[in-house]
Amino acid sequence: MYVTSFESLIQPLQPEEFFHKYWEKEPLVISRNNSNYYSGLFSVQELSTVLWSRELSWGIVQLANHNRKEGWIDYTTQVPSIDRLTKAYAQGDTIVLNDLQLRWKPIALLCRSFEVLFNFLVNVNMYLTPQGSQGLAPHFDTQNVFILQIEGSKNWRLHNSLINLPLDEMAQDIPQGYVGEPKLNAYLQTGDLLYIPRGMVHEALTSDEFSMHLTVGVSPLSWKTLLESVLELASEQDVEFRESLPIGFTNSNQMLPLLYAKSELLLKRLLQSLNIEEATDRIAERVMNKMQSLPDDDCFHTSGIDTLNTDTIVRKREGMFCRVFKDKDSVRLQFSGGYAITGANILEPAFLFVVNSERFAIREMPDNLSDNAKLVLTRRLINDGLLTVI
Repeated sequence: MYVTSFESLIQPLQPEEFFHKYWEKEPLVISRNNSNYYSGLFSVQELSTVLWSRELSWGIVQLANHNRKEGWIDYTTQVPSIDRLTKAYAQGDTIVLNDLQLRWKPIALLCRSFEVLFNFLVNVNMYLTPQGSQGLAPHFDTQNVFILQIEGSKNWRLHNSLINLPLDEMAQDIPQGYVGEPKLNAYLQTGDLLYIPRGMVHEALTSDEFSMHLTVGVSPLSWKTLLESVLELASEQDVEFRESLPIGFTNSNQMLPLLYAKSELLLKRLLQSLNIEEATDRIAERVMNKMQSLPDDDCFHTSGIDTLNTDTIVRKREGMFCRVFKDKDSVRLQFSGGYAITGANILEPAFLFVVNSERFAIREMPDNLSDNAKLVLTRRLINDGLLTVI
């Protein structure tokens, strides 16, 4: 089975139940008794291919061993060759391959399905651990993580959260003596899934067989992010938000009444000028700018572009995500890879049509555009990598 979406990843659970009961609340274990569930996604054999065919650096590849004093090894002056990694693995080290979504297409497509649903950025790291070993000490993540047991098996111990829903800047080591009896013990076998909410302390170790698992990390955007975007917009429009604080404002408590009064005034102005739509658009635009275009069988094919006619059928390239943004006097179609097409407002119906269509005949585009305008726009979208000819 080739898992390509969030929905297929959490089966037999439905997304509505997952988000209501588990998302950022409780861990979830799905035991499937199906060793083929993740077939086609990644494997030990394909790890060898990735390591051999790409010149990877330390940082992308890491070694971890909880039993070694230094824990992580990052050989910045050496090339992480297969021979060196094989030797380290034989000595009990866990091999970590970071950001696998940038190196393996099935993983990239799974990540993109997450990103389209969540509107958050997603990455995948791979962990290969020999039998009888533990790669990492007890720790917590500032991401929500989904553990996919690809091959072998692993024991997971989940403990209470040290910090509830931590942000990136709240990451820290676990204090000595904090970890006690686990809140949950989970034994994952090939094909199983474990969800761990961000902040929950956890550790994992193998017993009598090796383990390969993928960690899908969902980096959430918090209400703090939205309010920062709101404040950013207000600061661009109102000079008082950009004024410097009073000289010596921390030197004396006598400044506090002034600071309170000015802050209350600015907060009132912030509420009066509140523009959530524009603030969320700005966040969405930044997220999309970080979404890389994915490899596609037709990404270098422009055959047929010079012979387009209104009956030609086109489709979105695999894994492409696009959205329409409106400004006062223009409209913009933005898509994965940081590309965008900006034009007059007359293009909005056509842009929305493209967003909501996976494939279409060019003549089916909205009729407020002439046939020639439809062809010109389609050629542009093909050249910029959003569409391809079927």
